[in-house]
Amino acid sequence: MSFSQRGQIFQPATCTDGVVVGKVLAAGDIGNDSSFHSNLVTFTVQNVAGPGAATLGASTFITVTPYMVPYNADLGAPIFTALQPDGTTTLQANEARFCAKAYTVAASFMVCITPC
Repeated sequence: MSFSQRGQIFQPATCTDGVVVGKVLAAGDIGNDSSFHSNLVTFTVQNVAGPGAATLGASTFITVTPYMVPYNADLGAPIFTALQPDGTTTLQANEARFCAKAYTVAASFMVCITPC
């Protein structure tokens, strides 16, 4: 599987209304550079009940508001730095992963991309 076709860091989506099953959401790029990125990738997991092996459906690319992981001069690499309430920058928040559960409702995704 290539990152360009399936995205990075898979997040299964929970469907509570029974309209959609077996959906996966991924960031098109988690931000290993300081470029702007604006794609999410989704695909279905098919044949989950068998018989035989499960397969992956075709990828769908979703354009979102561009995001960027800023360059951190202290580390010499792109990385989010989250401010502590007292103003220090001691938290390293890594990159643009999904840090919460993803849901599908009536075939639409409900998810938040946050620095983990």
